[in-house]
Amino acid sequence: MKVTTVFRVWFLLVLVCCSALSAQERIQQTSLAILVYCEGGNQELAENLQPLIEAEASLQWDGRLVERAEIDKILDEMKISISGLADADKQMQLGKMIPTDCLLTVRVNKESVKTTLSLFPSTTIIHEKEYRERLEPQSLSVNIVTNVIKAYREHSRDPNKPQISIGSFFYTDPHRRFLDYSTELELQLRQELIKDKSIVLTERLFPSDLLGEFERTRAGITENITRNLSAPPSDILLYGEFQPKSEQDLTKPNAQLEFTLFAVSPTGLCENKKVEFSCYSIETEIPLEKVKNLIQQVSNEVRTNLASGQKRIFSQKEFEEFKKQAFQLMPYPPMKDGDYYKQEYYRGPSQIGGKPAEFERALHMLECAMLFKGDDTQVLVCAGAILNGMTDHFIDKYSKSDKKNFLDASLELIERAYFIESNWNTRGMYANFCLFNSWAPDERPSIALKAAQQIWNTRDSEHWHSHQIHSAFSTLFAFEKDFGQQYQQFLKASPEYEKQDDGLRELFDLFRTIPKNFEKDFSSSQDIQQAQLFAERLLYDQSIFLQALGHMLYIEIYSKMEELEKKPKYAEEFYKHLEASVDMIPALNRLYGKKFTQCSYSSFLRGFLHKSPILQERYNLKNNAYELMEKYIDAQMQGGNYILSEISILFRSLLPSMWEEGRYKRAYDLISQFLEHYTAGGSGDYDRMWLATEQTRFLSALEGKNLSFMKQLEKISFDEENSDHVIKVINFRKDIYGILDNPKNSYSNAKVFNLIPSEQQAHILKQISGDVSDIACTNSFIGISTKMDGFYLMDRTNSQIRHLTSQNSGLPSENVTLVCDSREDFFIGIPDKENLYTHVYLLNPNINSINNTDTKFVSHTYWRLKSNTIKTENSPVIPQTWNRRTAVIKNETLELLCSRALSAIKDVTVTNSKGDYLLSYKGFELSYVYDFTMWQGQLIFATGNGLYVSTPGSNELHCLISEPDLLFFSLCALDDRLYIGTSEGLYWVGADTFLELVKSVEQANLKTPIGFLTDS
Repeated sequence: MKVTTVFRVWFLLVLVCCSALSAQERIQQTSLAILVYCEGGNQELAENLQPLIEAEASLQWDGRLVERAEIDKILDEMKISISGLADADKQMQLGKMIPTDCLLTVRVNKESVKTTLSLFPSTTIIHEKEYRERLEPQSLSVNIVTNVIKAYREHSRDPNKPQISIGSFFYTDPHRRFLDYSTELELQLRQELIKDKSIVLTERLFPSDLLGEFERTRAGITENITRNLSAPPSDILLYGEFQPKSEQDLTKPNAQLEFTLFAVSPTGLCENKKVEFSCYSIETEIPLEKVKNLIQQVSNEVRTNLASGQKRIFSQKEFEEFKKQAFQLMPYPPMKDGDYYKQEYYRGPSQIGGKPAEFERALHMLECAMLFKGDDTQVLVCAGAILNGMTDHFIDKYSKSDKKNFLDASLELIERAYFIESNWNTRGMYANFCLFNSWAPDERPSIALKAAQQIWNTRDSEHWHSHQIHSAFSTLFAFEKDFGQQYQQFLKASPEYEKQDDGLRELFDLFRTIPKNFEKDFSSSQDIQQAQLFAERLLYDQSIFLQALGHMLYIEIYSKMEELEKKPKYAEEFYKHLEASVDMIPALNRLYGKKFTQCSYSSFLRGFLHKSPILQERYNLKNNAYELMEKYIDAQMQGGNYILSEISILFRSLLPSMWEEGRYKRAYDLISQFLEHYTAGGSGDYDRMWLATEQTRFLSALEGKNLSFMKQLEKISFDEENSDHVIKVINFRKDIYGILDNPKNSYSNAKVFNLIPSEQQAHILKQISGDVSDIACTNSFIGISTKMDGFYLMDRTNSQIRHLTSQNSGLPSENVTLVCDSREDFFIGIPDKENLYTHVYLLNPNINSINNTDTKFVSHTYWRLKSNTIKTENSPVIPQTWNRRTAVIKNETLELLCSRALSAIKDVTVTNSKGDYLLSYKGFELSYVYDFTMWQGQLIFATGNGLYVSTPGSNELHCLISEPDLLFFSLCALDDRLYIGTSEGLYWVGADTFLELVKSVEQANLKTPIGFLTDS
């Protein structure tokens, strides 16, 4: 990386800040001479080290660097060669003759590098170190300079002057309500402490200065600024933690806080201190007074110990504790408690979250951790990730030059951490950010190329992952602009790639970079000719995988030519190679197994297969596109590849044609085979539910059933249009309430509606604003949660509505996603700021209190919340997930449990409060149950692929209604009616009609085994 990056920016800012430095803290500028020589066996390393050490020292050394020409001139006068400096006496003679305060000698030999730092004229040796690992010039230069300068500054430190640094005030609140309070507290504290002339506040000059966070430093609030990462630690570091009490008054927006202050000494000059107290979130006077008293106490102890001759040490234990505290301030903190170092405590540019102030606060605390130890690699990469995230987010907040400075600082810190120590974390961060970083395109080529060369050069000496080595090679490969050279590199590397576990995937990705060179100018006949020659060469290679790549390259060539020239002959050639590629899938699966399924070859084919019917129709080709799709799906499943995205998109094109042709049995078998092997879970819920619906539709056609009973249901109209999705229905005071959503309109908010059963039209409640997320009721209130507009309480006695927000009540956040009743109270679910967990609170509207239950769980778009009525469980609530639902019918709790029996096949049970089994069923029909209930002697299941019924104890399941793209969300029984919320609106069915429908589907159930059915 260029030496004009962020460290130089920091040094320029130091010049601006000189007026803030106290005279006592200014270190007199000293000179440093650097001599690197080879004692034998490694002359190349010595020659490379000299300029790199000089460049690194120019960034970190405060004083003057002696020019190498001056040293060479003196050596000539002394008639001493560089190699002659192995003699210690001659080193001392040279040091006395050079006009320098410090002499750094670096002796290089075959197995080690030895460094010595001597002071002149006293000839005192203050630092010696031998390096035997990572004898690589970039890493050595950073480590040598860092250790030397740290040793010099520790030696030159005032033995009687204590230094104090102020950390952040960390609040353990998942909703981050107190950011402004914490920031204001820190600022007022510095303003107060600067008045105390018996202490010296010190900060480092870090990237956060670029944010304006330390404007107080430039105004003289902080007296001392240490310049870079090699400075010794402060004597005292003070920070605080606070959290809201578990129970809060719902009528008061200011939370009561529990505070703890900590004073720790990285240099071991005082005992650790802790002070606990409580205050409200609008009070700063109490914490400030407590801090000033604590500072006075610990600073007196430090002065006493320094005066008694106690030496400064470094406390690793205290440093590790403070690192943990610093990491908690990350906008995206560790997902698990305990081990903050091995968890993914950083996120890449596109994942990391937070607001500008949260980034700045986290960065400041990480910099405070660097006041303990400036070369800790975990802290360096964490700060680097924060800065990198700031280049990605808040485009309007920072200028283009600021963003460039953040990126420079980020990459400098991450690169520095890697060169200081090569471990799993620093290598991963170095590869992720320096090799893959996509920001600042003008800078990326040189940064990426340098990182790629470093990884490639050290692939045998360091533990790089194979994908990192592949990516480095891919980067070097991409920088090669000559097509012919690229082809030769690819053919040369391919045998080695094929041998490795993930080699086919990496080789395919590497191959895909070649056609990208054609995309800008594919109309060039020279480019087309070169591509065709290379494709033909691959078709005759011994490797079957390379032969498949040859067909793939032809497909891309003719696809682009077809788009440009619209000639049928190119479409025919396109089909020829597309068919050949599909025909090769069984052989590729057989030879390579999982190695083949892991590469993106199938995804490539899928895209072209999807558009092949258009080409077939346009040019009236003989090839049958749908037969080719079917062959592809069959080949994929025979090879054990059941990836949803690879197959479901083709099913959407293929199944309508199979339905028109009456090929019900074949379609049913294909879907069944896929669903029975596809592993449940993950993304793609809607696709799996759609396929299950299609399976039911084809099965009903085979058995001669008619499952279109929607005409038997009564549809409710609304006083507003676009009344598509009714996602929840409840009964309150003999009225129906529910949530109406319109997902087709991205700008529409979900609303609450009310239906009087005697009417045929539902009405939207205009008083409820915002995007409604959930609804529940007690005997006295209706509780309505919204995603960003707080919580509403509707009183049963007078229908008055009370709107709760974090501004007018003790509600922790406006984002309330879940609510359920608990006798006369409500449990509400509120996501944390990172949207990792949903935290559960108990809200009691009668006594105006809200309590943190200390319960949290990972949430899902379709999950709900219900109060726990099962005595054997300790949790106050039960999350309603795909695998678990509960229903209360006449004070009896029914529990539905699903467990995976075989891939997507589920073992489903429904039990009552006594533990009696009402249903035991194995299948995939109930994999996506949104709601279930018991009514008219039937278990009823609202699912993503149909409405199902079962007579308790029969262990038989019958599909009442199933139509493509129709989802059943919610059920609510009221007297002799069942209300059903669906993706096509709100329906109801009377008890008599319902029982007739149940009887008809039971009688229509054919006993013929599916395996004996033939196509119609």
